[in-house]
Amino acid sequence: MEVAGLFLCIILFFVFLSRVLYSRGIVSETIARKILHIVAISISAVSPYFIPHHILVIVVGVAVPVLFFLVKYGFFIDADQGRKSWGIVYFAAVLLTLLLLFPKNNELVFFPMLVLALADGFATIVGNLFGKRTFSFGEETKSWEGSTAFLFFTILSFEIIPKFLPFIRSPFDSFSALIIVSVFLTLLEALSIKGRDNIWVPLAVAYWILLDTTFINLFSLALIVVITAIVFFTYKKRWLTSAGAVATFLLGCLLLISPEPKWIIPALFFFVAGSLISFLPKSNKEESLGGRTANQVFYNGGIATVFISVYFLTNQFMFLIGGLSALSAAMSDTSSSEIGSRYGRKTYNILTGKKVISGLSGGVSLVGMGAGFVFTALFSLISIGLMDSSSWKLFLILLISGMAGNIMDSLLGALLQVKYRSDSTAQWSDFPTESPNQEMMGFRFITNDIVNLLTTIFAAFLGLLLYNLL
Repeated sequence: MEVAGLFLCIILFFVFLSRVLYSRGIVSETIARKILHIVAISISAVSPYFIPHHILVIVVGVAVPVLFFLVKYGFFIDADQGRKSWGIVYFAAVLLTLLLLFPKNNELVFFPMLVLALADGFATIVGNLFGKRTFSFGEETKSWEGSTAFLFFTILSFEIIPKFLPFIRSPFDSFSALIIVSVFLTLLEALSIKGRDNIWVPLAVAYWILLDTTFINLFSLALIVVITAIVFFTYKKRWLTSAGAVATFLLGCLLLISPEPKWIIPALFFFVAGSLISFLPKSNKEESLGGRTANQVFYNGGIATVFISVYFLTNQFMFLIGGLSALSAAMSDTSSSEIGSRYGRKTYNILTGKKVISGLSGGVSLVGMGAGFVFTALFSLISIGLMDSSSWKLFLILLISGMAGNIMDSLLGALLQVKYRSDSTAQWSDFPTESPNQEMMGFRFITNDIVNLLTTIFAAFLGLLLYNLL
């Protein structure tokens, strides 16, 4: 308890110090906040080594709802972004999660929190003071100087700091693993917005530490070069936006830098086939939309990657089936909607049977469903061909999960997805209009991306269920 009291006193001192520095104009509000960020989260990193686990769980468990309500009612504001600082809630929630998941493995709290404290904290400070070359993947602007600082302090956290602490050692045995993981985390932070790097960075650190990275070597670095070339090519072809390209690289790294890199092949089939299909000429002469965004990449491929990553950690085959089932559903839905919207002459609402415009969510066509079946079957054949012991049972699981996911996507699209029309005489569309008399139905927050996410979750768990039943 004495140590806990000391830690609390240190945090309170830096709360006072940061406010004084800001109030006297010595530092900006952002830098003052990040000074506290570095100190408080660094103390959180080492606390499992000095404070009993049950006390930490209680303290952090109480802190999470308290911080939630403080942020909700405006006590913590990010002045730079002009929004509430939800990042502090995300940090506390992730810390609690790590404490509960790994009660006897302190390094899985130490390194995620240390990287978040130092790399994220100093990246903001360096970017704020010295950032001149900026870039943006969406809503927030980052700087090259800040991202370089993030990379440097990530390497420092993994490799240098453990040399001065008797209770911890570096989690990576090879230089290749250190560089690959550090670059991965840097890109993940650059892509994150609205304080969500406080979620994704610590969880990603925990994943890479849990993974047996002894297989990572110079060949792994060569694979990184290959995936970088593929992503750059697709970006130049406008299959992806800049943010979509980074998201694709991150998911590709998780599949490729793994004990079984062959599982990137089904993902590549989905990515290439889906991209080519989306650039087919439209029968109604409408121009194709731009490249896939980061949200579209994550919502279509994120669940599959999570399940397959869990397979890498546990070697439980059912998680591989779950991941491939999610990807099968994404393949089925993409091919069905893209081909159906172009060449399906008659499209009907899946619930009412009424004719709707081609391409409207919730609409199905014979051509679209047929295309979905063909591409799902091809995907399933490719997947089982990579398995050590393939069978028709596994093929049917992937096929059924994929097609069921496709149907679920249409059901959710018809029931819940937001739709718009300019007035009561116009046809419904998935996209908002500029009309002052615009009408809306469905739930505003359930967009096509959210439907895709829910569909892949459904397909993943359906695949798990079928694998355990058949």
